[in-house]
Amino acid sequence: MPLWIIYVIERNQLKLKVLFICGSLEPGHDGVGDYTRRLAGELIRKGNECVIISLNDKSVAEVITEKQVDENLHIVTHRLPRNLPWKIRTEYLKDLVQEYDPNWISLQYVPFAYHHKGLPYLFSKRILKSIFGRNLHMMFHELWVDNENLKLRILSLLQKYIIHQTVGSLKPAIIHTHLPRYFKNLQTISPRIYTLPLFSNFKIQKELQSIDTGIFTIAFFNLISDKDEVIDFLRQMETELKEMKIKMEILLIGGATKKLEAFKDLLSSRYLFTGKISCSGFVDADNISAILQSCSLGITPLSSSFIGKSGTSIAFLSNGVPLAVPIWDNIAPPFFNTGLEKALLRSPNLNEYKLCREAAIAERRSINIDLIAENFIHDLDSYGKKKHVQV
Repeated sequence: MPLWIIYVIERNQLKLKVLFICGSLEPGHDGVGDYTRRLAGELIRKGNECVIISLNDKSVAEVITEKQVDENLHIVTHRLPRNLPWKIRTEYLKDLVQEYDPNWISLQYVPFAYHHKGLPYLFSKRILKSIFGRNLHMMFHELWVDNENLKLRILSLLQKYIIHQTVGSLKPAIIHTHLPRYFKNLQTISPRIYTLPLFSNFKIQKELQSIDTGIFTIAFFNLISDKDEVIDFLRQMETELKEMKIKMEILLIGGATKKLEAFKDLLSSRYLFTGKISCSGFVDADNISAILQSCSLGITPLSSSFIGKSGTSIAFLSNGVPLAVPIWDNIAPPFFNTGLEKALLRSPNLNEYKLCREAAIAERRSINIDLIAENFIHDLDSYGKKKHVQV
């Protein structure tokens, strides 16, 4: 039998062995770190091997090797503090790559994760020798900032240049992104762009039975704002609900207690909302799903074209809860899945809300971590098969 056929057969039987690279890994304090841990956990549950290293961890003062938990599964993690000289960090990474011997390295890219000003201009040069010769996957969680003023315009241009340079230097085999807006921009940099929707960083509990309490609860989850569009939406929804003799309550979810309490006072004192406004305080990961499922509607101050990268927005939708998006920018679709867009409420209308609720329940499967992890495996595995067949 020809060697290349044997190689293909072996590749079909080979599970992924992935080394994930991210910025920080403090549970509950870094969204990309939580995302990486959750994806690694799901891949392991599917029979693959994963290890994670954080190269610029803001929450540790020394190198730490520990096992972090995802749904009772322990994942080996290596955490390198940001005050450690880069020479030591890259040598540590090089040794880990040689010892662990992954068939894929997955770089989770956010500009500010690797440089405090979002300008990791030496990053690719620093890690290139450490990962040389390995299949490289890159996930772009963020690109460059919006150029709203001169200062941000300069920062945006610099970040864009660095991303071009990073992709050109590291030559990733596969690039993923969550957002149609980013996908379009990345196509100008590399042809190897694939879509991978975002999943919730929190385990989805068994769906609760909805109980009609006569109360319509609108919830913010960490992201709060008193932008005109947001306040106008709340006021109009409150008016519509009153006409239907339904009480509206506002729930502020998250552990940033002082910030949320201040926003609560702002809603009642300046904007004169008379319904109950409450703060949940910190909610542990095991109970987030139940809290979200008890809400009628989530709301976000993000512009529509950024919804697909928002972990808190995805958390609502993953639990079958529609999401109010008062700021619609029409720059790009929120999701690659157009069906999921039907779960976004643009205007405070109860008839539209009912349709959004139905869509949220029907489409939540599309952002389930099980399905998304399968997509991840498929894309990386397909590249490996093509590569070996060509050989």
